[in-house]
Amino acid sequence: MGIRLAEGTEKIIELIAENSEGISIHEVAENLGIHRNTAAKYLEILHSQGLVEVKKIGVTKLYYSSRMTPLSCVIRLFSEPVFGIDRGRIIRSVNQSALDLIGLLKTECIGRSLVMLDEHLSPGIFSGILPALRGDETTFQAVRHTCNGKNCYIIKGIPVRLENGRSGAALIVLDSQSVEGAQMRLRFCEQQLDQLKTVSYPFIAQFSDTFEIIFANEGFLQTFHPTSTRGSGGRLLLECFEKDDSPLRKAIECAKETGEHKTNIRMIHSSGDVRHYQWTIRASQDSDNWKFLAVGIDVTEHFLQKEQFNHFFESAEMLFGKRTQDLREINRQLYNEISERKKSEETLRMYEHTLRNVADMVFWFTRDGHVTFYNDSAKQALKLPDENDKIWISSFIPHPPLGDWNIFHGELMRQGSIVLQTSMIRQNQEIFPVEIRFTFISYGGREYCCSVARDIHERIEALDKLVVSESRFRELAETISDVVYIRDLVQGKIDYLNRAFELIYQRPIQEMYVSPSLWSSSIHPDDRDRLMMLSEGESSCDRLTMEYRIIRPSGDVRWVRSKIYYVRDSMNTPIREIGVITDCSQEKRIQDELKEINERFYLALHAAPVAMFGQDNDLVYTWVENSSMGLTDSDIIGYTDHEIFPKETADELHKLKSEVLVFGKPCNKEVEVHLGGKMCPIHLFLRPYRNVSGEITGLIGAAIEMQDMLHQKRRSTLTEIRYRKLFDAIHEGYIVFSSVMSKNGEICDFCITDLNHYAVRRINRSKKELIGRKLSDFRPDIDHLWIDTLLEVARSGNQKEFVSYSEFFKGYYSFQAFLVGEDLIGAVIRDVTDEMRRNEHLQAYRDLAMELSATTNIHHALDLILDTALQVPGIDSGGLYILHDEEKYPVLKLYTHKGLSDSYVNGVSEVVVDENILGLFHQKIPNYITIDDPESDPIRPVLQEEGLRSFVLIPLYEGGILIGCLNLGSHSLPDIPEREKPFLEALSGWLGKTLQRFMDSDKKIDTSGYVIVKSDGSILEGTLWKNRIHVPEDLTSLIQKNHANLLTGKEIEGFINGHLQPYVIRFCPWGDDVAYIIRSGGDRS
Repeated sequence: MGIRLAEGTEKIIELIAENSEGISIHEVAENLGIHRNTAAKYLEILHSQGLVEVKKIGVTKLYYSSRMTPLSCVIRLFSEPVFGIDRGRIIRSVNQSALDLIGLLKTECIGRSLVMLDEHLSPGIFSGILPALRGDETTFQAVRHTCNGKNCYIIKGIPVRLENGRSGAALIVLDSQSVEGAQMRLRFCEQQLDQLKTVSYPFIAQFSDTFEIIFANEGFLQTFHPTSTRGSGGRLLLECFEKDDSPLRKAIECAKETGEHKTNIRMIHSSGDVRHYQWTIRASQDSDNWKFLAVGIDVTEHFLQKEQFNHFFESAEMLFGKRTQDLREINRQLYNEISERKKSEETLRMYEHTLRNVADMVFWFTRDGHVTFYNDSAKQALKLPDENDKIWISSFIPHPPLGDWNIFHGELMRQGSIVLQTSMIRQNQEIFPVEIRFTFISYGGREYCCSVARDIHERIEALDKLVVSESRFRELAETISDVVYIRDLVQGKIDYLNRAFELIYQRPIQEMYVSPSLWSSSIHPDDRDRLMMLSEGESSCDRLTMEYRIIRPSGDVRWVRSKIYYVRDSMNTPIREIGVITDCSQEKRIQDELKEINERFYLALHAAPVAMFGQDNDLVYTWVENSSMGLTDSDIIGYTDHEIFPKETADELHKLKSEVLVFGKPCNKEVEVHLGGKMCPIHLFLRPYRNVSGEITGLIGAAIEMQDMLHQKRRSTLTEIRYRKLFDAIHEGYIVFSSVMSKNGEICDFCITDLNHYAVRRINRSKKELIGRKLSDFRPDIDHLWIDTLLEVARSGNQKEFVSYSEFFKGYYSFQAFLVGEDLIGAVIRDVTDEMRRNEHLQAYRDLAMELSATTNIHHALDLILDTALQVPGIDSGGLYILHDEEKYPVLKLYTHKGLSDSYVNGVSEVVVDENILGLFHQKIPNYITIDDPESDPIRPVLQEEGLRSFVLIPLYEGGILIGCLNLGSHSLPDIPEREKPFLEALSGWLGKTLQRFMDSDKKIDTSGYVIVKSDGSILEGTLWKNRIHVPEDLTSLIQKNHANLLTGKEIEGFINGHLQPYVIRFCPWGDDVAYIIRSGGDRS
């Protein structure tokens, strides 16, 4: 059982004093019944304080009582400079010689570090004094270099005891110029110190209740037992008495009752003389044994003088007889009168001292207001002068009590004393509040008013603080969720109740103020008797804690915990009850759940292949649960590992467990246990077990058989590897996220926990760089929809998906999130750019087909086709060519274009279909060409001038015959995107059929109407051939052959091959262009 620090050190000091030969740590621990480590800690504390000394004998330390010299004696004995320092090398005391040496005042020296002497005297003193602080005397030389030469000093360090009882050192500075004289003085001082260490007066002895001397100082031994050594026991104290030892026994009995007793006892000196001693005996009891400490002083001379005086007095009385008795009676009366007068004078002096030095302001003034007396406190508080001849009460009490001084004096004479709170004014016009007691006094035939005033500004401030504190208490009480109440037990009423009562009890507060008895009616009937008994049993305590159930008006039952504090009066009777009530229903529910969890744990423990055990410091099994390996509890408890297992297994287990006990650190390790010729791999968990004091008293452990677990682990590892390969082989991005919580417990972000190879490639960063990063770190690259979708999945648990476009992924993607376990969220990211483009292409096909089906005008149809092709991202220019069969060679003529300059259009408006052109179309599929390709060599200058970087030639075929060409180009892209090529290829597949349909419908020539055409046959306006952009070739040739005749105003008539209808052609001005009008049928206007 442990003891407190103060008690432990006191008992250890007493034990060391009783054993002057020295005592070890083991003996201290055994005598006091404490642990060896605790005893060692106490002894080190005493040694650090200088209260004990230690000597090392081999590996054993022996401790002795400290015999260090007091610092005050050293300072008194030495005339040389002396510095007293503590163990922190701080100067605590100096003599005048030391101050003269360093040239400083005492206040400048005390409390400073010893480094100061290195600066004022010589370096090395700070480190050289260290052996003296450790308990060993030391002497060293110090040299101080000055402008006149050098000064040599001899420094003497002596271990001493400081005034506060702790150890320190005395530093004595000697001038080495007179070394021999210094050595003689040092030897003399050492002799003085040695004499001082062997104290011989007064006489000190410690003895037991059997009068056996336990300890005696040098003075006692030299006086009564000169042949004994100091501290030696065994001698009987009764040997020192003359004949009768009854006075000693009587004094001992008195000391047992009072603890200390003084008496005069005659004792036999070692020389045989009988002398009188005044002894002070102190008694102390240890268990059932008494010990006594006697301190004696030789009062023989005083006793003899007293005896001589008594003899003389008796002789004088016999001589003088009755006269002496009368004189004695007169002397007694005079003595009594003088004593009474001295008492009165002393009382008056005490009254005067109290009056002048009391903290309250005291002043006397007459009826007319003249101040006749004031004390020092009034003088200091009011800043009054020393002379009081011309001071009036109205000068520092500006407002007369009761409104008028005459009315006040009349009321004061009637009541005798009045207490008021008012304000006073100082000489510097400073006003301060006071409480004054006016008392009417009639003295020497005059009427006075004695006023005692007290400055109450601190009281007012305290009251203000009290009001503020009470308001804060009320604010705190009204805001917390616990019920706080104060109840008067004397009157049985409630003084205070906070608002939390209405939340927990669901009753109005006003009901409790009106009827406090309703409080007990809300207690559950099954708990009332128990609470009554508990309250009665704990009525003597100041604090009481109870848990019980309450019933709300709605019938709901709640558990509450009540902590009650009682305030008692001077008779120790409770007068007030302060309580705090907490709703602990949730805590009770958690306790029930924990109990159920513990039961499940024990069931799981017995069902699992886990053995639990405990061992003491000797590694002996003290308990075991769920033993395995064919061993029963009786085979294990009470035995060690060496008694159960083979030597190799036992040695390994013993080594692991010993490290846990020595270092106090847990251990987890897999070991192979051999038993009965079989090897069983187990996973061993070891933890040190500590008691309340934190000391290791054993260990607890768990052993898990690993045979099945190893097989299962291998299977799990293989399965995990297969799933990891599958995970990384998926051609979709798969990312696993974990939630990141804010300080208020809400999800604020998500952290990347794992992702497959496809996701790493799409994000284009290393996996090591991505794992552990938050989504917020990737903003603004990552769409905010990621976090919103993950938050919705985390909160609802439902799967969510969205599709969006991101520059980060270079296209469209779909994001699908779902829960993976309890704390993780998985997300699948798919690239849907191609799918989106296919949908866009399909929609473009549909829109174009619908628009083409709704028109019959070939010009409009060609514009629609070109506009649809230019919707491809990156393609910003293009033109549509239609093939014409000329007499010499076929020609591709540009019918519509967009995004091209006029100079470029003029240069490429007609393209002769030669072998180079046919070579570009030989595969009958779109041909993608960049400006750097060799195929673009013939037109590279034109392309560079136009600024085209890439283009595509889309041949339009119908029935294997070339009918036109769609050319598209880009001023910004170095190449046409791959994802757009399927759209262009599909466009070339059906655009030829569509264009041929419009051209076939154009061959159905109208039989009547007119058209305005150019010389090349292109139609500008008219009603003939509505679905064509050129007139038939027969009419175009006719216009070109008769160009001169037509310009002179002649009309010509022509026919179309295969048609009988004639057409009339004549010149027709058309703006700046040369145009012709062709008429047919009955309309010849």
